[in-house]
Amino acid sequence: MRSTLTSRSEAVRQRTREIPCRYYDGKTSRANQATVRFEAGVCAIRGDGIRREVPVSELTVSEPFEGAAQMIKFKSGGYCELTEPGDLTGVLATIGYREPIATRIQKNWQRIAVAFLLLLCLLGAGYYWGLPFAAEIIANRIPQPALSYISKKSLETLDGQWLFPSKLSAKKKRQLIRTFKKLKLPEENRPNIQVEFRSSEFLGANAFALPDGTVLFLDELVKISRTRNELIAIYAHEAGHVAHRHSIRQIIQNSAMAALLAVYVGDVSAIIGAVTGWILESKYSRDFERSADRYAATVLTMNHLSPMELGSALERIESVHNRKQDKEKEKSITDYISTHPSTEERIRELKAFTNKRP
Repeated sequence: MRSTLTSRSEAVRQRTREIPCRYYDGKTSRANQATVRFEAGVCAIRGDGIRREVPVSELTVSEPFEGAAQMIKFKSGGYCELTEPGDLTGVLATIGYREPIATRIQKNWQRIAVAFLLLLCLLGAGYYWGLPFAAEIIANRIPQPALSYISKKSLETLDGQWLFPSKLSAKKKRQLIRTFKKLKLPEENRPNIQVEFRSSEFLGANAFALPDGTVLFLDELVKISRTRNELIAIYAHEAGHVAHRHSIRQIIQNSAMAALLAVYVGDVSAIIGAVTGWILESKYSRDFERSADRYAATVLTMNHLSPMELGSALERIESVHNRKQDKEKEKSITDYISTHPSTEERIRELKAFTNKRP
């Protein structure tokens, strides 16, 4: 059995052993040949004209990598690059130096597994809770001129490629706009909405709100609606997206880095492509759709209309999209229903809202 005296002698020998190194003073790029020795809680560097002593508490030792020299960095500047590291870990252990937690984790596969699982949990939590929370905060701080610029440029990209001038009569469009403007909306977060009309065989029966509050109605949606109240219900739904800034929040969530750069650097052109892609797919998250449905139900009730007008409109839109898919025999990019709550679920919630009315 190894004696305690022998162990202590070995520890002293390890501490006082001189280790060759290249010393850099942090002021010039010149490499100086020197030696490193640890004694009495101090790292001593000795060389030709070099005498430096640094407390062990001010050291940072790089992680050991096969074939790469380890470095000892000093908080006050400069570092040593060990030419013959040897068992530096053993030397440091004798003076009470504690390796960084990342280095300790890498030496144990069980710790690596735990760290990996924690990372996955952190990423999942960030995606499901952190990112939506951050997106809402950022969206509410984006100034209106930036939203207008994003919407204008996105619409310019779409017009002539996917969207075309409306074929509805001028009288029909004026009547609908007057009807929409007469609607009472909740005063809280009251949106400023401008209605425009377009036609698009590609996007079919649809309506969507741009980040600046512009609501686009496509001709086919107007044509399939049996009553004006159904169009009012769709308008109220899109107003909900505008009031809660769902479009820009969805864009931020789908392109987080570009949006962050746009907000904090000011290059809003970076997310124009993201806006265009979102419009073409016309997809919101399920939570956003439920929120917009509740807003629409509130608006319809305020204007003495049944929330089930929205339910009728949703059923009609779904029927048209399903017929189009059956005809094309494939899933179209315009099938926004797949990422929405099911129409049945949305109608159940609208009925529940209606039944709560006094």
